[in-house]
Amino acid sequence: MSEESYRSSVPSTGGLERFPGFVLLKKGAAHQVFAPRGDKGRALFRILPEIREGAELPWRMTAESCDFSGWIKAEKVIRQAGANNKFTALIRVKDQDNRYAGPIQRFIDTLYRAFKEAPTSLPPEWIRWKDKLGALPGIEYVGLIQCMLFENGGYSHKDKVTGKYKPINPAVFILPKTARMSLETLCNAEVEGYTGSADDYGQRYKVGDPCGTKAGRLMQLVYYPGSGVSLAHYEAVVVQPCPIPIEMAQAYRPWSDILNYLTEEEQMDLLVNHFPPEAVDFVFGQTKLAEMLPKSVRGKWMARIQGFGQQYPPQQFPQQQYPPQGIMPGMQFAPPSTDPNDWAGRSMPRADMAPNMMPPGMVPAAPPAPPPQQFVMPGAVMPAPVTPGGAPSAGGGEYDFSLDGDGVGGGDDTIPFDGNVNPPVTAPAASTDFQPPVSEATKLAKQRLAEAQALLRQKQQTAQPQ
Repeated sequence: MSEESYRSSVPSTGGLERFPGFVLLKKGAAHQVFAPRGDKGRALFRILPEIREGAELPWRMTAESCDFSGWIKAEKVIRQAGANNKFTALIRVKDQDNRYAGPIQRFIDTLYRAFKEAPTSLPPEWIRWKDKLGALPGIEYVGLIQCMLFENGGYSHKDKVTGKYKPINPAVFILPKTARMSLETLCNAEVEGYTGSADDYGQRYKVGDPCGTKAGRLMQLVYYPGSGVSLAHYEAVVVQPCPIPIEMAQAYRPWSDILNYLTEEEQMDLLVNHFPPEAVDFVFGQTKLAEMLPKSVRGKWMARIQGFGQQYPPQQFPQQQYPPQGIMPGMQFAPPSTDPNDWAGRSMPRADMAPNMMPPGMVPAAPPAPPPQQFVMPGAVMPAPVTPGGAPSAGGGEYDFSLDGDGVGGGDDTIPFDGNVNPPVTAPAASTDFQPPVSEATKLAKQRLAEAQALLRQKQQTAQPQ
C-alpha cells in the first residue's frame, strides 16, 4: 500500500490501530487511535482524567508550566515511514528515556545528514524519501491524550438507531505539534489578577479543570490552513462544561500499560522489513549495532557501490555523535520545543563532519540558514478555520449525547450550546444531553437552495408550450 493511500484511506469511523505496521499500542489494548483531520472538519472530544487505583488525580501536579498529570503524554513518533510498506512507531526505546538514540533515531539522523552532505553519492531513489509523503518523514513530537471522541474529520460518532452521540471511549488521540502546543497554552493560561489559593487550580486557570469528572470540559480542535502570513496550525478551544460519572473515566489506563515501547532489536526489525537492505547496512554496517543485522542485510551497501562504481563507502561518513547511552542520575528532560518551524521535529543537533573524513570533492557544508520569521502583517486577516461542510462555526441549537455510562443518548434535559468556536463557559445544567447545532450558515444555505429550486421550477413552467 502506498503512503498516499495509507494516509488518505483511513476512515474516520475506524482507528489507526487496525493497520498493519501500526505498532504504537500494545496488542490487546482496548483503545482505538485517531489523529485529527483538520482539512475534513473539526475534532470534538472530552479528555479523561488520570485514574490511579480507582481514584481520580488532580489535573496538575504543580503550578509550573506544563506540569500536568498523566492525562496527557508527550512522545516522539515516526508516522507512515517505509519504502516497502508503512509503519508507525514510538521513537523511545523500551526502558530508556527520550534522549536515548535508538535504531530508528539513528537511521533517520544518518540518512538526513547524508542527504545534506553528499546527495549525489546516494541512490537517487533514496533522495526522494525526504520529499513530502516520502518514505522517511521527520520525527514528530506529539501529544497523546486518552479521551471520549465525539467527532473527527467531519464524522460524528452516533448511535444509528437513536441518532444521538455514542462517543468512542476509550480513544487515544494523537495531537500534532501545533495542537499539543495550543492545548498546553490553553491549560497554562492563568486568570488575570487572581489572588486566591495558589493550589486551587480550578479557579487559578482560565480553563478551570479540563478533564475532571465533575468539572471537565468538552473541547474541540479548530484547523487554520496556511497562508502567506501564517503557518497551518491547530487551535484547541473550550466548548462547554461536560461532567461525566467516574465509571466512564475508568476507561483510562496508565500509559505504560498501553503504549508499545520497542526494544532495539524490535526497532531494527522494523527498519529491515520496511527499507532496502543496502540502506540499513549503509547506516549500521560499521557501528556497534551491526551485530543485530541479519545476514541478508550485512554487506549489501558495499555490494551495491562496487556494482555501480559508487565512491562513498560507509566508513567515510561518520556516525551521529550521541551522548552516553542509558539513563544518567540527575538527567533532566528538555522542555517541549516552541519553534513554530519545527513542525516535523527535524531541528535536531548534528555533529559536524571533520574535514579529513570527507570524501574527495566534498566541501564543508555552510551553516544552515535561519528559518524565515513568521509574522502577521498589520491589518492582515487570519484564514478562517476549516469546519464541516465549509460552514462557519457559529449557529444555534443543542447537542445530545449520553453520559449515563452506556454511551447511548438519552434523557430530556440539555446543555445549551450556540455553536460558537469559544462560547463563554457557564454552569452545567442538570443533565448532559444536547442536540446537534443548526448554524445560521446552514439555514441560509437551505434558504438559498429553496429559492434556486423555486426559480428553476418557474423557468421550466415558462418554457413549456402553451
